[in-house]
Amino acid sequence: MARIALVQNLYEDQLGLLWVSACLRERGHRSMVFIADSRRGLLRRLHEFNPHIVGFPCTTGNTSFVLETARDIRKVARPLIVVGGPHPTHMPGIIDEDPVDIVCIGEGEHAMADLADAVDRSTDFTQIRNLWVKHDGRISRNELRPLIPDLDSLPFPDRSYYERYRLLRNKTAKMFICSRGCPFNCTFCSNPSLKKLYRSKGKFVRFRSPVNVVTEIRQVMSSSRLSFCQFVDELMISDKEWLRDFLAQYRKMIRLPFSCPVHARILDETTVKDLRDAGCDCVSFGVETGNEVLRRTVLGKDVSNSDIIAAAGLLKKHGIRCKTFNMFGLPNETVENALETLRLNRMIRPDYLFASIVQFLPGTELTEYAMREGIIDKDFAVKSTASYFKSSIARMRDINKIIRLQKLFAALVHLPIPERAVRILLSLHLDVLYEAVFVVTYGIMVVRSARKRFLNTLLIGVKLMRFFRS
Repeated sequence: MARIALVQNLYEDQLGLLWVSACLRERGHRSMVFIADSRRGLLRRLHEFNPHIVGFPCTTGNTSFVLETARDIRKVARPLIVVGGPHPTHMPGIIDEDPVDIVCIGEGEHAMADLADAVDRSTDFTQIRNLWVKHDGRISRNELRPLIPDLDSLPFPDRSYYERYRLLRNKTAKMFICSRGCPFNCTFCSNPSLKKLYRSKGKFVRFRSPVNVVTEIRQVMSSSRLSFCQFVDELMISDKEWLRDFLAQYRKMIRLPFSCPVHARILDETTVKDLRDAGCDCVSFGVETGNEVLRRTVLGKDVSNSDIIAAAGLLKKHGIRCKTFNMFGLPNETVENALETLRLNRMIRPDYLFASIVQFLPGTELTEYAMREGIIDKDFAVKSTASYFKSSIARMRDINKIIRLQKLFAALVHLPIPERAVRILLSLHLDVLYEAVFVVTYGIMVVRSARKRFLNTLLIGVKLMRFFRS
């Protein structure tokens, strides 16, 4: 039996990690999930567990955490260091970093289980598909295995170790995923690159059966307090037939309020009614920008402002709250374009909103476009890319004013401040004040949307503010 430590650095459900853990346990290995709330505490707990393998889920934004933590582990122990997730999938060259022994590309459940089997049996693991393995000064770059065709064949995500963490144990809103993949090809998303990576290796968009998802939710209900389901699929409503079947079973067997992502162009009244009747409390969808030309030509998203206005109207008509996702600092965006995003959100009046700064992530068409246009350097340092909430590396004339609008956005959408006054605010060098406004307004939204006990809400709010400042 191999011992595998899986390390995350945020207090949130990381379902990919939990699926890997479940597959490891199904093969008879001992897997534990650790949350790195402090470096010293993590190292102490890892020393006690004494793992053969330490695995890190890695996004572009947390590469520094992963590499620094792996180096600290290496100072006191010699487990295999495995890095997987979105960033290594698109930037497998991270294997050249000193502490990294193995990179897991693409879906990791079966690859990690095969690795644990080999470690347990002391057999060769350099030829396992989906893994790049560093050994004897060389790197074995193994091919990808096909996509998992039947998601029902996977065990349910292993949430058991989260019970050790009070913040997650007391959280009564939990995340679930019904599908993998997205049919659309937005340039800011990794899906187009993933589709190329997995070409001829199986169907890209796959759904679990409705009964499989409902059974998982009922299992969670039986083992912990559950008052709200958060479906965090990339796009849950793309298969209308599947959706109708699932919502019917959910309404019959679960009967809890839930939230899910939708797409403004394919949202129709029948779907909205079905969601409402099943208990849908809130949906989210991407506005991205209020400028249709930028949305179509730069972001590759064929959604009109009329689609967005119609979708918001349907949701309000049937009593479902909505959350919009908005981005600032797009290539070639001007202050006038950014103000169009403000106008559109003021028109549809979302209940919640998310306003981020565009980040140029590896493997995306948006990043390639920005490099071609000279908006970012071709050799920009991915691991030092700014936070979604702090600043931008784009070189554009209006970027400072656009970033100020991003900080004030949540407040401005709901306050009747004339656009003339908004333009003046964007010209003022009050960035510290605007940062404070950002933290306060998003903290209010966290409290408003929370469905937990007050203490738990407060703790999440504190951690959120620390994240924004980091």
